[in-house]
This record gives sequence, structure tokens and C-alpha cells, in this order.
Amino acid sequence: MLKNKARIRFAARILAFLPSVLLLSTVAFAADGGLFEVTVEKDPLNPIAGITVYLFDENGTYLGLNQVSDSAGTVGFDLSQGTYNVRADYLGYQFWSDNTLVTADTAISLTIPHQDVTTTVESDYLGTDPIEGVPVYLFTAAGAYMNQNQTTDAGGQVVFNLPEQPYKVRSDYMARQYWSNQFTWQNEVVTIPMAEAEVQVTGSGMPMEGVNVYVFTTAGAYLGITDTTDAGGTVTFRLPAAAYKFRADYQSSQYWSAEITLAAGQVNPVNINTGGGEFSFTVFKGVSDPLVGVNCYVFTETGTYLGMTDVTSSEGLVTFNLADGSYKFRVDYLGYQFWSLVYLVPGTLSATLTIPHQDVTMTVEGDYLGTEPIQGVPVYLFTAAGAYMNQSLTTDAGGQVVFSLPGQPYKVRADYMARQYWSNQFTWQNELVTVPMAEAEVQVTGSGLPLEGVNVYVFTAAGAYLGLTDTTDTGGTVTFRLPAGAYKFRADYQSSRYWSAEETLTAGQVTPVSISTGGGVFSFTALKGVNQHLVGVNCYVFTETGTYLGMTGVTSSEGLVTFNLADGSYKFRVDYLGSQFWSLIYTVPDTLTASLTIPHQDVTITVGGDFLGTYPIEGVPVYLFTAAGAYMNQNQTTDAGGQVVFRLPEQPYKMRADYMARQYWSNQFTWQDELVTVPMAEAEVQVTGSGMPMEGVNVYVFTTTDTYLNQMKTTGTGGNAIFRLPAGSYKFRADYQSSRYWSAEETLNAGQVSPVEIDTSGGDSDDDGITDLEETSIYGTDPNLADTDGDGIDDGDELSYWGVNWNVAYDSDGLNNLLDDDSDNDGVLDGEEIAKCFDPSDPGSTPSAGESCIAVTIDHTQIDADLVDFPVMLKLDESNALGFFNQIVSDPAS
Repeated sequence: MLKNKARIRFAARILAFLPSVLLLSTVAFAADGGLFEVTVEKDPLNPIAGITVYLFDENGTYLGLNQVSDSAGTVGFDLSQGTYNVRADYLGYQFWSDNTLVTADTAISLTIPHQDVTTTVESDYLGTDPIEGVPVYLFTAAGAYMNQNQTTDAGGQVVFNLPEQPYKVRSDYMARQYWSNQFTWQNEVVTIPMAEAEVQVTGSGMPMEGVNVYVFTTAGAYLGITDTTDAGGTVTFRLPAAAYKFRADYQSSQYWSAEITLAAGQVNPVNINTGGGEFSFTVFKGVSDPLVGVNCYVFTETGTYLGMTDVTSSEGLVTFNLADGSYKFRVDYLGYQFWSLVYLVPGTLSATLTIPHQDVTMTVEGDYLGTEPIQGVPVYLFTAAGAYMNQSLTTDAGGQVVFSLPGQPYKVRADYMARQYWSNQFTWQNELVTVPMAEAEVQVTGSGLPLEGVNVYVFTAAGAYLGLTDTTDTGGTVTFRLPAGAYKFRADYQSSRYWSAEETLTAGQVTPVSISTGGGVFSFTALKGVNQHLVGVNCYVFTETGTYLGMTGVTSSEGLVTFNLADGSYKFRVDYLGSQFWSLIYTVPDTLTASLTIPHQDVTITVGGDFLGTYPIEGVPVYLFTAAGAYMNQNQTTDAGGQVVFRLPEQPYKMRADYMARQYWSNQFTWQDELVTVPMAEAEVQVTGSGMPMEGVNVYVFTTTDTYLNQMKTTGTGGNAIFRLPAGSYKFRADYQSSRYWSAEETLNAGQVSPVEIDTSGGDSDDDGITDLEETSIYGTDPNLADTDGDGIDDGDELSYWGVNWNVAYDSDGLNNLLDDDSDNDGVLDGEEIAKCFDPSDPGSTPSAGESCIAVTIDHTQIDADLVDFPVMLKLDESNALGFFNQIVSDPAS
């Protein structure tokens, strides 16, 4: 509701308008009325903003009032009492309200129902496909553009929300317009008939790959479509069926097709010919001397670069496929551009360009009281303007390099000792680069005396090392010949660096350079105590920060070692008995003598055995180790009291006593006496033979790995020998009548007596089946010889053969059969007769030469008792018999 004042002004405005209105019709306005508010909407939830609403009276007369709907779709008119209606003009059509009586504030709604309408744009080429990205424009059925457009999505669709009125849409695609049918609240499809254009670009009758082809309308408007030809010179475009022109751009020229009308649903061939041919261009340095690896560029005759380049081959050749036209070629070489003539293609398809060359010699020489060539100097080639040509050579023994160059101005630069020396500019002329030289005579001194063998290094004034070094001679001097200029020199001595001042060397002169290390002779003494010199120990020199200087000496009989030291701060290290002992830090030359005392003390080590009480062990070697286990190369042997004494510094050590092939360690100690205890045991060894104790037999003690321990005793009347040994495992051996008899491995427990038995009766030294004791005490055979009589059969086997008759002398020669090699004295050894199944006790039973026998044992329990007279055949090989034999068994049961 408007305020009263505003309503009066508005009413006055209406009254002022009434005279002109009364000319057309009679309208009565009452004094009362109100705000006539109209909401234009699609539905109650969707107001329509921004449309013009016009006010009419009940007879349809326009009252000259209109408003544009706000964001809520609302307009408002402050009216006198009366009947009114309104008209909304929207999307090409007029929408009216009903007549409404306004006597007070009145609100109505003008509803314009809407519905989504989908339009699909599709192409038709042997089937339909949606087209994305096509702008679609909305028109009334009469063709008025509604200023609404959308672009199709991936499905080729747009959606318009429309009132129930007739419309149509237009799709613009590739500079062409495609209309839908008229529709009212119906979805529509716009179909674009498509065709394919297969464009082939050729040159010299050959397909051309990589050429850009563009699509135009017949009026010459570019459609924004381009692609590149493939290896077959072909590119294919799918386009709306219509007329087009195509253009190929090649070598800065444009080649057009004829106007082509593409038939829908077909592939339409299109040809574009650039003409031309393959152009061969050869670059030479001289006659039959091709210029290899240079860049060659193609230009139009007016100088436009065509983007075509290649590198000359080993024959100096490049080739280009050129279209019809005029061309020239440029060779870029060694900083300059060399141009060919202009050639017309296809009239000319080959040409050459010769760039004459000449050898130019550059000589680099040093000048010191006369010139001499300098070998090994890199020389770089530049244009006269200073562009480096990426060519360099190194001077030979004559100081020379040779460049083969075209007739253009150049200069060279020789780089020597971090300095650059330029030649004059030249064109086909030999040039000389002279380096003025000087000498630096560097002397290194220490304590005012020359120092021999010191390395001296040469640097630029800015501190860059020049890779030059030499060593001072006996006079402490070294001489360097260098290009005239400013330098610094450095002497490295005792891990310190000593610099010269910056020195300027004058050409042709010797410039003296001095480097002083200062310092003096430092005397260092190592002591055990007052007037107790530490002799023969290594002493090392370090910087105060702990860097080893590579200087070492061995103390003399006075414990003294001396070092020539430069100015600086130093400390000394003495390596002694597994430990390192450091001195204080001393500044040279302020201090030139010092000593280091390493206090010592006697430490007694006692080695004792423990068997029901302890006792000293004499003669045991005792070895000195650091706590970490490093052997100090010191050892002593225990005296009658089982003791040794070591004089040691105050450092942790340990000892090892080696006794009876075993090692016994002390605890770690520092200046403390130590006891090494060996737990002991006793072995009571008894030697028996045939169950009887054996007196006077030597018994020896071994480790379990058969190492003899130098312990031997002889058995007494009871056959016993007693050994006291460190607890552990042992073996014992008794030697009797040239035979050795071993015990089993025996473990002796500390503090105990362990019995050990050795039986000599079971020994068989010659392994013939008869014990050594039986051989010596019964049979008289040799216990160390298996075949005592040498008859070809071992003593044991021969005893088995003779049985109780072993002691019969069949040939009455006084020898028993075990000691007689031919018991029947028939000239055949007993072993041979037994092997051939003859009787060695019968002189009449003698085998002939080549005769042999074989023993066959048949288990008669495995043969049928009823079986008689069956043949038995054994097949023998050449090692035992030949042929076969047949034995008849007449009574298998017997």
C-alpha cells in the first residue's frame, strides 16, 4: 500500500491523463481503489522475472501503464477503483489475465504453464550419431528469434523450457543452417545429412605426407577445419552434404581443389596437385671435395624461408621435394651464409654450390729471450665478430694447428695457463700468436734454511690452480717458466700451506719468489720415569687438530727423537704396549723441546696348579695381551715359584699361560698382581697283558687330537703309571715289544683320580688275525709281519688251515708250519698248494703249472631229496678259470 501522499500524486497523474482517454471511451474512476499487484509465474514455485506487463481496462483499452516483473515475477499498479486486466508479452506470444475489480489492494497471479522440450541434433552417415557443440537457436513459428540459444551436449541435445505455443529451432553447423519442424510441447530431432571428402595431395605424381589441408565454403569462408595428410598423401573430412573447396598449403604456396559437391552418405574423392619434383642440391669445398654435415635451407626467390632444412650427406648432398615455383638455397657454414642462384622448378631439379677453402696455419710460440713453439695449447676458431665456431685444435710439437677455411675473416684464440691470447683478424693468411714468457724462481725456507723436497704449486692471482707443481731441490729452489702476469705460489709442508705474496712476472726476466715456513728442530723425549728412557718406541707428529703429518721416528737409547717442524702448533703420540700416549700441544718456534713420561710399575703374575690345594708351576710360558686381546710380543717363563714379572704402564692388560697344550687366561688387570689357576686332575694308567699287570712299560700322554704332550712314565710292579695333568680329555699310549697300545679317550675331572686301562693282549700290529702277544709268546711269528714265513698266506689264515698241526714239522727240518714256507719240501710254497687245492704236507701232492681249483659250497637242504644225477654247471670268467666242469651228485640226502 502506497503512502497517502504518493497515492494522491499518482491519482493526479491519472486524472491528468483522463482527457485524452475520454476521447476514445468513457472510463469512470472512483476516488477509492488500491494497489493492483500481478505475479507472472510458470507455476507457484517458479515466478517469471524480466517480462513486460501492460495494464488495460475491462474493455481492453490500454491505459498507457506497464512495468517489468521483478525477481519475484511481480508488478504493481496503484489504481483507482475499477475493473482491469493485464497482458504479459513473453517468448513471442501475449498472455492475458481475467478482468479484476479493484476496490482495495488486490493481488492476482497470471500463470503461464511450461514444459521441457528436448531438441536433438544428429548427423546421418550410414547411421545416425549425436553432434556435440552445435549452437541451437529458438524461434516462434512465425520465425521471430527469441534471443535464446544453447549448445548441444555429448548426446547432441539441448532442452528449452517453453509455454504451450508453437515454436521451431535452428541448428547452425559448419556455416550452414538446419531447421526443425514446428512443434508445441513436443521433442524434436534436427538431422544433418553427412558426406565424406577424401582429399589426396600429390606432388610430382607422388603422394605427399604431412601437408596441411583446410576446408572452405564455396564462397571462400574458412570453416576452421584442418588436418594433415598421411603416408598416402590422404586426409578424410566428414562434412554436411554440400559444396566445398579444399586448400593444401605446401612450401609457402597454396594449392586449391575445384569446387566439390559432396553427396550424402558417400565418400567423395578430391584431388590437389602441387606439381614440382625432387631437387638435389650438392655443396662442395672444392673439386670432388664435398662439404659434409652442414645445414642447408630452402627459400622462395623473394627470400621467404619455407621451413625446409637438411644436413649434407657424406657426398655433400641434400634433397628436397619442391612444388612448382622458384627457389634459392642458403648454406650456413663456419659463421657465414652462402647463397645459391635462383632455380625454377620443375625446369631445374639439381644444382651445386662450391665454397672454396684454403689451409691456414696458426703458430703459438712463447717468447723468453727468444721464441720457441708451445706444444699442447688448445686453439679455438672464431668469426671476426667473435662468434665461436665450435672448432678447436691442439698445437703439435711445432706449436702449430691447421684450419681449412672459406675466404671469410676469422680470428683464433689460444688458451694457455688460464690466459687467453688472440690472433689478429685474418682471411686466408697464416697467423702467429705470441705468448710473452717470464721465469719465477721460488725458494722455500724453514728456520732460515732451504727446505728440500717440498711441493710447490702455481696459482693465478685469483687463486685458481694452474695444474703446475714441482719439488724443491737441495737449495730449496724450484723454477717455473710462465706467461708474463700475476701469480701466487703455495708450498705444502707438514700438512700446512704457506703462500707467497702475489708476484707479477715481467716478460723476459727472472723474478725471485720467497716462501718461508719458519719453525725449527723439535726434540722430543719419551720416559718411563725419572732418568728412565723409553727406548725403541714409535713417535708420531700431528697438528693440534689431530691430523697426522706423515712424520714418525723411533726413540733412541736416550728415548730421544727429533723433527724439523715449520711454524705451527703440534702434538705428539707415542704408541707403546698396545696404547696411545699423547703429549701436550706445543707451538713452534716458541717451544722446541718437550718430554712425555709414561709411568710404569712391576706386575707379578703367578701360575699355580690346583689339586687338593694349590702349588706353583715352573716353566710355563706367559704371554702379555691388551685388554682387547692384542698380543704385545712379550712373554716370560715362570720360575720355581711359578712367577713372572712384567713392568707395565697404567693400562688394562691380561695374561695367557700356555700349559699342556691348553690356554689359561688371567682376569683383566691394571697395575695389580694376578693369579692364573690351572685346575688339575690325576690319571692312574694300568697296563695289562693277558689279564696280568705289566711292569716296565713306557706310557705316553697325548691330546685327543694325538699331539704328544712330552709326558712319559714307566709302569711299576703293579703295571701302574700316575700322571698329574690339567683337567680335560686325553689319550694314553703304552709301547710294548715294538707295538703301540692306546687307551680310549679319557676325560679327567679336576681334583679327582681317574683310572685308565690299556690292554696289550688285544693288539694286532700286523693285522693278521693273531694278537701280538700270541705271536711272540706262543707261535713265534713276527707281530709286525702278516706273512712271517713268506709262503703267500697270512699267519692267521695259515693257522686256521693247520689247526692243531701248526707245530708239526712234516719235512723234519725243525721248523713249525707257521715258520716254514714249504712244509712238505716239494718245491711249491704252502700258499700256492693251498690255493690250488693240494696238500702242503704231502710231497707227493704237487700241482702242475697252470693248474687251479675252485671251492664250491652247495646247501643240500635247498635240493629236492628225490633228485639224482643232475648236472651242476658254473660259468667262470678269465680271472679264475676257463671252460666248465660237471660234478655228479649221487646222493643229495647224504
